[in-house]
Amino acid sequence: MALEAIKNQETLAVLGKKFDVSPIVISKWKLELLDKLPGIFDRTGSASDESETVDTEKLYAQIGGAESGE
Repeated sequence: MALEAIKNQETLAVLGKKFDVSPIVISKWKLELLDKLPGIFDRTGSASDESETVDTEKLYAQIGGAESGE
């Protein structure tokens, strides 16, 4: 979705309806991707050395919260 948002071929509202996700959430993902994109291939070490851990419960809460906020 973030890649689709970066392409700017469709509005965030259209993408939100297409993927059933809030345009606000897509916007946040787009900004995060654009922020991290330059350094994606510059990392050294293995994938297990990542400093950030993914909190899947938080991500699901954002997606679930997006549905009830519309």
